[in-house]
Amino acid sequence: MVFYLLPTVLVSYPSVNVGGNTQRITLRDKAIDWLSIANKLHGSWSMVWLVLFNSNINDAVVLKLGLNWLKTTPSTSGPWPQVLLSILKNEQVDRDLTKLARVWLEQNPFHIYFWSQIWLLLFNIGFKDEEFIELAIHWLKQPKTITDSNWPDVWLKISDLHSDKSINDLGQKWIHENDATGPLWAKILTKIVKT
Repeated sequence: MVFYLLPTVLVSYPSVNVGGNTQRITLRDKAIDWLSIANKLHGSWSMVWLVLFNSNINDAVVLKLGLNWLKTTPSTSGPWPQVLLSILKNEQVDRDLTKLARVWLEQNPFHIYFWSQIWLLLFNIGFKDEEFIELAIHWLKQPKTITDSNWPDVWLKISDLHSDKSINDLGQKWIHENDATGPLWAKILTKIVKT
């Protein structure tokens, strides 16, 4: 019997004889088989995929399964932005993926947590067109988003490109609603004072 360890799960699979050759069945193989046939809306699909992807981000088969899942599953599915973010964070970016990401940003302007992370990743790889910037300005203005831990990072990126009064007013509002601690608070205050 052969033992395989995949993040905190110890599983044993026997070797099998296929055409006279002994082959080991790995947990990865079993998981890929399951991902390939399972209903894409199954609640565990994305969790299994995330474990596989995070254990080897260079696995082309797992990456392809994730990209296909993003393209065929409604972006309103709870874990959808988490799968997208995992692929983007690992620099597995292509034109189709960035298009999916932008559509998701447009359709989910009130999303806390994943919205800012996805926007910042796309911004940092070069997305700075006016429509993309307007998405962030709209997001910054939403009352719920001010609690997002990445709100200051998005504001700082936008304030570098737009130093108008409405952007400064958003920064001042954030300063008044947050404790005067941390480097981001100081950066926002400094930026406002300079303009």
